[in-house]
Amino acid sequence: MNTFAKLFVKNNTKYFQTLYGHSKDGLILLKEYFRINNELINEFCTHWQIDPEKFRRNLFMAVALHDIGKLTREFQANIQVNKASSKYPHPFFALPVLASFKWDYIVDYPVELCAILGHHTQLYREIYNSLKIAKEVHYLDEEIHDYFEFAVLKLYNECGFKEWFALPEIIAPEILHLRQNQIQDRFIKGSLLKFNFSHKERYFIKSVFTFFFSILQTCDDYASAHFSQFISTKKPTKQIFDAVLTSPDKYVYNINYSTTEWKNRLLGKHKPFQFQQELLEKKPYYGFLFAPCGRGKTEASLLWANEIMKAYHKNKIIFALPTQTTCNAMFDRLGKPEVFSEQNVGLFHGKSFITIKNKQREIIYAETDDAETDVKSFDVIRDETFKGNVFFKPITVTTIDHLAYAFIHGFSQSDFACGNLQNAVIIFDEIHYYEKHTLEVLLSLFFVMRKMNIPHLLMTGTAPDFLLKELRDIYKLITDDEGLLFEPFYIINKEQKIISEKVISDDVLQEIYEDYSFGNKIFIILNTVEKAQLSYQQISNYFENKKSKPKIILYHSRFTYKDRVRKENDIYELVKKSPCIVVATQVIEISLNISCDVMYSEIAPADALGQRAGRLNRSGKNWKNGKQYKLKIFAVDSEKPYPEQLVQNALAFLPNGPVSYQQIKEFCDKVYSEIEIQNNERFRQCFRDNIVFGDHYHDICWGEDEGKACKVRDDSFRTIEVVPSKVWDDCIKNVERGDFISEYKVRIPYYLVGKDIYEYGDLHNFSSKLVGNEKLLVTEYKYTFEIGIDFNKIEIKTEIW
Repeated sequence: MNTFAKLFVKNNTKYFQTLYGHSKDGLILLKEYFRINNELINEFCTHWQIDPEKFRRNLFMAVALHDIGKLTREFQANIQVNKASSKYPHPFFALPVLASFKWDYIVDYPVELCAILGHHTQLYREIYNSLKIAKEVHYLDEEIHDYFEFAVLKLYNECGFKEWFALPEIIAPEILHLRQNQIQDRFIKGSLLKFNFSHKERYFIKSVFTFFFSILQTCDDYASAHFSQFISTKKPTKQIFDAVLTSPDKYVYNINYSTTEWKNRLLGKHKPFQFQQELLEKKPYYGFLFAPCGRGKTEASLLWANEIMKAYHKNKIIFALPTQTTCNAMFDRLGKPEVFSEQNVGLFHGKSFITIKNKQREIIYAETDDAETDVKSFDVIRDETFKGNVFFKPITVTTIDHLAYAFIHGFSQSDFACGNLQNAVIIFDEIHYYEKHTLEVLLSLFFVMRKMNIPHLLMTGTAPDFLLKELRDIYKLITDDEGLLFEPFYIINKEQKIISEKVISDDVLQEIYEDYSFGNKIFIILNTVEKAQLSYQQISNYFENKKSKPKIILYHSRFTYKDRVRKENDIYELVKKSPCIVVATQVIEISLNISCDVMYSEIAPADALGQRAGRLNRSGKNWKNGKQYKLKIFAVDSEKPYPEQLVQNALAFLPNGPVSYQQIKEFCDKVYSEIEIQNNERFRQCFRDNIVFGDHYHDICWGEDEGKACKVRDDSFRTIEVVPSKVWDDCIKNVERGDFISEYKVRIPYYLVGKDIYEYGDLHNFSSKLVGNEKLLVTEYKYTFEIGIDFNKIEIKTEIW
């Protein structure tokens, strides 16, 4: 009797893969993983004092047996008629069989059983405790017996695992015919959930379980994906298949460049700076790199990562950044053919699927509207997003939010992702960028990663003392002493305001006009969106009155995601030539890799000013180089959105004249002299609660990277996503053509919704709409690509549908 594990329907014809065939495809992938990552597994097992042969053998057994729960009368009947049913979850009903098998467990906790139990649904305390699950199933006793007694040994021999481990005699277990509540009580509640891990055991068990699980998940997921792809791309002449995988190397990545090749890809013909060479040679397992903007921290960190991977047998690099925009820019940069190519670089953040969609549209179907190609494009988007989500590729660019949530069950694939992090090297860039709450979460994350033996490098352009004080005894500090002495700009305290009571003074407007007339690239940075919008409009009007049409653009956070991407591309094109003007909010501090000649900035906290200054004469050594690079600091009516004391301190200690990056660091140290940070206890508690079982990911996060039980960002200023009525028709029309609704959303202050209800008793400037299963809030506030959403103006009410 054939027993099936997989079904794929094509042109109304059913194609099946046998349980033996699916298991063999998974084991072919496992063997390839062993071949490529042999030293990695040895290194991991040595660190945790695990027998590497036992680790490999139990992985083999887990892959071979992970679908044994499909050998029930109910599952086999359903798959043959293409009937999906959540009543018979095969990982759950496999428990009585697997728990009766004589495992020689890797550690004292049965991570093998847990990995199989959670390979379809991430483990949490209430897993499979549902009235929807059937009370019992009817096991195919003879088929289960034969699979253990004959199929496992045959798989071992046919796949060629003899070189990796010896397989003892496999004896089929006694099958316990238990009801659903008995399985729960005996194996989950009565056993797996009863373990109390000590402080030391938590990191050990979390690391071993997730690493083991990630390998099993890789083998299962891509064996399944390959069968679907095999049927969809071939013209099958039969309906039942055994193993179909012949080229496992395309699913097991291997990026293996020599030090020389990495240098060539990252530095070209340039010789490394002294600090880059020092980082490369010392290759600290836990490092702290302090270097100014534009000096090549990224290149240095990647050179370091390659050396760590070779020395300690790691196989992945994770680049963790503060914002989605910085992630997108780094993804584009590293994915270039001359660097690492798109094949080797993944991306994940809350809206990365949009970035991937746009890139795939360019690659896959360019100017065709073929429906089949559209489907293929969606499949690629889904696959690439999944790979980014679980850190699957050799290099993944992500936000610190997603990285942190991987350790605490923050999303549905976090155990898979955390397992991939066990063999990764992690780079954190711009760590000075974060506010106090996020820094304390990161401090806790760094602690967890050290306990789990994950090498990482922290990078900063300012290295404030309050941060160094917490880390200098643990992390090897590498400093760009040469770059810190450069004086790339001249600070002038203007002691006046750019804009006051919603009006820019004529003196400031004339100064901007003159700087523009001298051929300068000018950045004007305001602390709020409203002031940026008003400034942009008044500067444009001033130039118009002078019979001049400036090259000017406005950039802030209140554009739709789709328009923000367009804006960023427009800015990159705009700043290629002089003169030009970019009016922006603090989103420009870190989001865009661009440089100006003259900067106008409102006073802000010291680190924010330092970050803004990194966009002035970027990579420059001297403030006088054919022209004078000046940072003009202006006062404000209100310190908001920043803490009042931090802004006042910045004004009090603001340096004047030519300024070096070393002086910027000293400036930050004076402003933050009384700041102290400590570990975030909430993050550490979430880690303790989510070692193997624990919380459902919905209890940890509201959605992608948006904290609920544990918040990575301080969200005291609450926001909400809305769709402007101006773009509603385009949204509906283009979603049908393959766009995502998220591309048309704008994030606005939540108080505006509350204000509506307070003033009108109901929603007045907003309306609720349902698209599919998604409930959307549509706003009547005026929106344009030029200005963004304008809270001072309302669109004329029209029927939206």
